Order: sequence, then C-alpha cells, then structure tokens
Amino acid sequence: MGRPPAVEVAKKWFNLRKIALHSATQLVIILPRFGTFGNPSPVMAKKKPSSSSPEALLERVPPHSLEAEMSLLGAMMLDQQRVGEVLLIVRPDDFYQPVHRQIAEVLIAMYDARVPIDLTTVNDALKERGWHEEVGGAAYIGRLAESVPSAANAESYARIVKSKAMLRSFISAAGELIRDAYAEAEETTEFLDRVEESIFKVTEQKATGQVISLNEVLKLTWDEIGKAGDKGGMTGIATTRYFLLDDILGGFQPGEMIVLAARPSVGKTALAMNFAEDVAATAKVATVFFSLEMRNVEIAKRMLSARAGVNAGLFSKNPDPETIEKVQTASKELGAAPLYIDDNPGQTILNIRAKARRLKVQHDIQLVIIDYLQLLTPPRGENRQVQVAEISRGVKSLARELKIPVLVLSQLNREVERADRKPRLSDIRESGAVEQDADVVLLLHRFDEKEMQDQGLRANSTLIVAKNRNGPTGEVLLNFQPEYVRFVPADLHHE
Repeated sequence: MGRPPAVEVAKKWFNLRKIALHSATQLVIILPRFGTFGNPSPVMAKKKPSSSSPEALLERVPPHSLEAEMSLLGAMMLDQQRVGEVLLIVRPDDFYQPVHRQIAEVLIAMYDARVPIDLTTVNDALKERGWHEEVGGAAYIGRLAESVPSAANAESYARIVKSKAMLRSFISAAGELIRDAYAEAEETTEFLDRVEESIFKVTEQKATGQVISLNEVLKLTWDEIGKAGDKGGMTGIATTRYFLLDDILGGFQPGEMIVLAARPSVGKTALAMNFAEDVAATAKVATVFFSLEMRNVEIAKRMLSARAGVNAGLFSKNPDPETIEKVQTASKELGAAPLYIDDNPGQTILNIRAKARRLKVQHDIQLVIIDYLQLLTPPRGENRQVQVAEISRGVKSLARELKIPVLVLSQLNREVERADRKPRLSDIRESGAVEQDADVVLLLHRFDEKEMQDQGLRANSTLIVAKNRNGPTGEVLLNFQPEYVRFVPADLHHE
C-alpha cells in the first residue's frame, strides 16, 4: 500500500496531539494537589480554567479550512491563469497545512517561469525539489485536482484561505502579547504601544504583503502618473495655496517625514496651521494637529483669523457687522473641515502614535502635524541627543506605518542668529538624526529690513527646501501677515 494522503495523516496527528495535550493538562491539574510529603498544595482551591479562558483558547486548533486550501490548489492546477489572480490575495505562508505551502510555492514558481501547469509537470517539479513523497505523491496531487468544484471560484477560495491566515496571525500575536504581559519586562506605555502596533499590522494584512508581477506594478505606476497629470503634477497632498512649494515637492508624499524648522517667533506654528487649514478646509483631506504648546481655542482663533482675513486682535473687542460676517463664514468652512486638534501637553511619541492609529481607522486621516518635536516627552535614562534621535525614529516609523505624510516642527540652533545668515540643514537643534530621518526638510527664515533693502526683495520670508529625498530643492518666497497670522505666496499668480 502507498502512503496515506497528507490530509489524513494530519488529522490523525491532530487527534494524537489533542489526546497528549489532554493527558498533560490532567497531570498539571492533578499533581499540584499533592504538595511536598503529601501535604495539600495551595493551588488546590483554584478551579480548572474554563473552556473560554484565554489559556484554554490558545490551546485550541487554529482556524483553517482544509477544503478551501485543497480547492484553491486544485483551481491553480486546472487553470494556470488563476495563479496570477490569487497571488494578489494569498502567498504560500497563508496556507495552514505545510504540504499545501510546499505545493503552492511550486505552482507559483512554475507560473513565474511560464512553465505549463498540469498533473505531470507539477509532479515533476515536486520531485526536482525532493518534496514529491513528502506531500503525498501523485495520488494526493490528483486528489487536489479532483477536489475543486470550479476553477472559476479560485478568488473566493483564496479569500477564505487569507481570512483564516489573518485569524491565525492575530492568535499568534495575542499569544506573544499575553506572554510578554505576564513577564512585565517593559514599561506599560511601551507595551501598550506594541499591542496596538501588532493589532494594526494584522488588520492591515488584507492590503499588504501582496505578491504581484512587475507588469502589474507598471500599470499602477502609469495610473499614478496619469492622476498626477490630471492634478497638475501632484502625487501627494497639495497645500493648495503654496503653489511653488507644491511644484517642488509634488505635494506632501505618503509615508514621508517632513520637518519644518525655524528659530522661535519666526512663524513655524503659524505656517503649520496654514498648511492644516488649507489641506483640511480647502482640499477636504482629513488632518490631525497635535499641539504641545498652544490651547485648542487659541489655535481655532488663529485659524479663523487666517481664513477670514480678519485681524486676530479684533476677537477680544467689539467687531463690526462686516467682520462678524467674515468670521461666521470662515467658521462654517472650518467647522465642515475634517480637522482634528489634540492640545494635550507633555505627550510622548508613543501617545501620538497610538492616537494617530485610532484616527486612521476612525476617520482615515491623511496628514499628521506635530508642534513640535523638542516638546515631546522623551524616553528616560538617555542623554538629550539620544532622546531626540529616538523621538525622530518614532515619527519616521509613524509615517511609514500609516503610509501618510507626517509634518513635525523643530527648533533651530542659535548659531543661525549669531552668524546672521540663512539657516542650513546642520542648524537643526540637538540631533543630526532628525536631518537623517527626514525625507523633506523645510527651513523657515525671516528677512530683516536690511536684507530686504539690499536684495530688493518683495517678500519678508523664505521657505527653504533644504532636503528633498525624492526631488529637487529650492526656495519659496512668502510674505508673513502677522495681523492675520498667515503666510501668503509672494507672487499669487500661478499658471
């Protein structure tokens, strides 16, 4: 007689495992009842964990569907074109049965090499790798081909396999987290951040980890180029008001860490709020503004002033009807904007990452703004340079994890003022790690009257694109209007 099919072997193995686990569990329960030299053990009073307890649940057989796995493999063998379709959904590691993973790996390799797929070629490919007998031989391969109701349903089978794999990933992650929670080897805040990160990674599996051909990637690339052409070259989030900056950057790009740095009182917070206002109120892009320095009411006043073009000082006086009408109109526009403000002081980058994850799920935020980096509560036990480097890595990780741009404000060193010059990348305060981690660095500089006269400038400020990992650098001339708390382009005309 030949070897029994792999599935039957697996079922028998699971039955034996269940018996062994049951016997071991009984020993664990019974033996502790008899303490040293026959004395009763203190655990005697404890009850056996219920079948719904976390410990018992983790001992159960993980979710899987052998039928869906067999049908999917059969469909891939009967119709070679289905292999390309299911590759967008599953990968070999998503199969529960080890032998099914091996067969899937062979089918994908054959598809990639454009080798015809049928029972004969599949058996030969398995023999070349030394897996033929291991997976059950020709009998089991034939059984797979016969088990599929319809090759046209391959995508449905793939989704079942993927959903079971995601559930197993969650169970695995939960088991590790429960173990680490008992160990108490790290700070609670760090542990909770890791919990949220693990769960977020599992939920994102449906959209990540896909294996696709270069041809498919090229199609996506041309789609993106076409959309950028329709949007005037924008591949990211456009600021809508600062046209020259959008031209240089192509908008704020997904997954990028953008640093906006300046000396105190130059206007970096005002410019960041202008960005938030434009992106959320004009472009209707969901944005969150984390302010560690100002109250939310003060932020709202500044945004109203900038939006309405009304002197911020008039809010504390008796404004005329025209001013009231402008402010009411601006208030309606801002009220309808998908803009969220968090003004809790003393936050850590772990807090911000946790909140951003929730906002991503709840409101699909597309832009995060943090004001500012040096005010974030640092991790303990390190010198300041290392602390800032750790915070910078956290900001970069947030952008990569959520695949959205993160704009973080930063201070510049006093050397800029002493040298009486425009700022440089090396002037970013306290750590070179910020300069290294950032994809884009914007340096805001205000001209003094002498500079403006000597150079014949029509602008009182400049925004220097000092670093742009994926594009050119340059300068954008701006005019700061302090009475309205806003920056406007020096040249409002744009083609």
